[in-house]
Amino acid sequence: MSHELRTPLNAIIGFAEILRDELVGSINAEQKECLNDIHISGEHLLEMINDILDLSKIEAGKMALQLETFSIVEAVEEVNAIITALAVKKDLDLILNYNQNGMIEADRVKFKQIFYNLLSNAVKFTPKSGKVATELEVGTTELRAEVIDTAEEQTETQKRILVIEDQELNRKVVRIVLQSKGYTVVEATDATEALASLEDAIPQLILMDIALPGQSGEDLTRRIKANLAWVDIPIIALTAAAMSGDRERILKAGCDDYLSKPIDIKVLVNV
Repeated sequence: MSHELRTPLNAIIGFAEILRDELVGSINAEQKECLNDIHISGEHLLEMINDILDLSKIEAGKMALQLETFSIVEAVEEVNAIITALAVKKDLDLILNYNQNGMIEADRVKFKQIFYNLLSNAVKFTPKSGKVATELEVGTTELRAEVIDTAEEQTETQKRILVIEDQELNRKVVRIVLQSKGYTVVEATDATEALASLEDAIPQLILMDIALPGQSGEDLTRRIKANLAWVDIPIIALTAAAMSGDRERILKAGCDDYLSKPIDIKVLVNV
């Protein structure tokens, strides 16, 4: 099996290198770039095949990391080159941002495989004409990596928050703060309006005034949590109650957390 897999792949890599290096004729810059991507992708595929063929070693407990020192940015750029073919089909921009380059001692193949998995998934689930960005924060002793796609960014900027509060001024404060951060704010003044809003669209978060007119915030929370369609919506209580045992009572009703009134703007934003 090893011979059958490696032989055709070695031919692909070899001929791509011959064409890229213009050993059989000249090519233009765009063609050279495409051939270089084929070559890098072939090398990556060969590494993956080698890993698959090493599964028997893993099962036998004999797999060892092949440590070497290499450039972090260079390795990620190689993965980007492989992913480019997938991104082009969806008209996606691949972006790589980093604070500085650095050297790392690790298993280069497995290091690249991690980034390949992250990026290929991001490309797969990102809408057409979007972008996929790799953010690297290289430190002296650690590396922080994050892959961000436009699907995630859109979710953030379109996050819907239901504010259930009967006092207009309190709603206004919350609305101004949240809208300034890019959130969509939906307002309700009592249980009836809140339930109607939930039937219309499910928010990503509920800010619940406990002292509502009619049905209390605690009772409304129990009602929301009893509905299978709404049970997973996080509910943050807004309350002026500061007596001992108030927090436990509110959390027992089903709230995930609570904010005390008057509301601290910084705390609200962090929530």
